[in-house]
Amino acid sequence: MKTTLNSIAMAAALDQTGLDRAGLAAQLGISGQDLASWEQGHAFPRPDQLLSLGLLLKLPYSDLVSEKGKPSSKLVYPAGVLLYRDQERLRVAAEGAGLLEPLAARLAPGLPDKALTPADADPDYEATLALAEQLRETVRMGRDAKLNVVHLAKMFPALRAVIIPVLWGECGTTSNLLQIRHRRSGMTWCYLNMDNTRHQVKKYLARHLGQILARKLESNKAATFVERFSRLLLFPPAYSKSVYRELIANSNFGARYNRIVELAKEHFLPPMTICRAINDYALAHEIEPLKIREVGGVDDKYNRQYRSMAQSLFGKNLTAAPMFIRGAAENFETPFFESLKQECACCDGPVGLVQLIMQISVLDAQAIVQGFQKGQGRKAAGKQKSAGGRRVQPKTPGQRSGGRRP
Repeated sequence: MKTTLNSIAMAAALDQTGLDRAGLAAQLGISGQDLASWEQGHAFPRPDQLLSLGLLLKLPYSDLVSEKGKPSSKLVYPAGVLLYRDQERLRVAAEGAGLLEPLAARLAPGLPDKALTPADADPDYEATLALAEQLRETVRMGRDAKLNVVHLAKMFPALRAVIIPVLWGECGTTSNLLQIRHRRSGMTWCYLNMDNTRHQVKKYLARHLGQILARKLESNKAATFVERFSRLLLFPPAYSKSVYRELIANSNFGARYNRIVELAKEHFLPPMTICRAINDYALAHEIEPLKIREVGGVDDKYNRQYRSMAQSLFGKNLTAAPMFIRGAAENFETPFFESLKQECACCDGPVGLVQLIMQISVLDAQAIVQGFQKGQGRKAAGKQKSAGGRRVQPKTPGQRSGGRRP
């Protein structure tokens, strides 16, 4: 597929903005011949140049770029959910998806040449369980072993997937499971909101993995598969079988729920994830499911007792951007920040690039770029220095500037 600039849209935008081609080329820092080469499709601007061009012409990426054939990147979000709460997030993600293109080449060396090719996803209980166990084997975890965040993060490279840690505050399910799939490289970029609690982060990591595996399924089947897969991965049947026997003997709703909450604390999972996993087991084995009312807001009330993942990693004190970059990269073993740092080092508009790719505010994007620069300075000096740059304070969801919609 060939990607070119939309010369018709460019011409119309030039008329509306009152710019001529010579003035546009001068503001971009290129020659008129280079601009003509872009318009004619003989060359294509670098990501920073593309960003500047869009800002000068007041054109979004989707109008500025013309792609023949299938688009190189595709937005992926969970099936069966309402999107109205996240429409702005999806719009910005669609515009920034093309900017991830150059990162694919930088990320490739850190990923397997080929993605794990498990059997086709199937919502059937036993088939889904087989997939969950196969993915556990990639990190050498037995079928009944408890998984933590690091174990889950290590599964992503096997599917040629890369985690993008972000601080988005409170947002909907669609944003929490937002993915961008790059067709040429077969990579999937998965946004992970660290303003969720550790329990929620584990759930979303598992659902991200399921969403990648479900890409060939129809919408309804995909939604069923992703939910069931995440529960089987996080709470295997051996646990469900043992707990089911214990709970079925007790008909008291309160006692059952209290026991499930104990298990939630033990496994670092939302209570209803465990409840539904147990009933998945019961239905699959044609035995009576537990009669536990699914009270609305149970998980939300439970999660409010805990700090966000970002606060758990960095504490209550103010955290410098370099610490966030380093901590997120190490805890999720993601090569994203290293590849983004390399791309920022060779482009003229790194702040805009970071802002669109990570979907954060300009101030937070500046902090990330400064964090890259300070990290390079410490490496060159060969000694540790105190972290600097704009400090990003872990706050409750929705309070951080990055949590507001771009």
